[in-house]
Formats: sequence, structure tokens, C-alpha cells
Amino acid sequence: MKEPIDSNIEEAVRIQAKTGNIYLISFVWKGKYMNIKVFFPTVGRPSKEQVTDVLNKIYPGCMVQRYDFAPQQPGDLLLHVEENDL
Repeated sequence: MKEPIDSNIEEAVRIQAKTGNIYLISFVWKGKYMNIKVFFPTVGRPSKEQVTDVLNKIYPGCMVQRYDFAPQQPGDLLLHVEENDL
């Protein structure tokens, strides 16, 4: 005899583990000072040009002020950069 299926089951999906680092990027866009956390798939620190190129795809004309290594916090929203974007 089969057990009834519970319709309230939620699935959890694990994203494939990748090597890289998370950086907190502070920048100015349209006169607003903003921060965003971005995952870069490189072991070393990305150059300021690489960071600016990635952010210009989302915030055209932004000016990167600083970018610092940020520890991963569970539940944080991140922008994932693919290796071909670098």
C-alpha cells in the first residue's frame, strides 16, 4: 500500500560548489552611494578594471569606490559572475 504524498514538501537545491571569493563593492551610481556583494570565480583578488567592467553591465556609468573581501553569510543575496565575464 502506498503512502499518501504530502503536497507541502519543498525541495532544496544545492548549487554546485565553485572556487572563488565574495567581495563587498561600494560604488556611486546616479549620485547614490550603493553596496553590492559579488561572487568572483577567481582565487586571487580581481583588478579594479574587472570589478568596474562587471558592475557597468548592471549599473552603466557607475564609479567603483572600493571593494573588499567579505565573509559569506548564510542567506546573503549575491551577484554571481561567470568566468567568461572576466
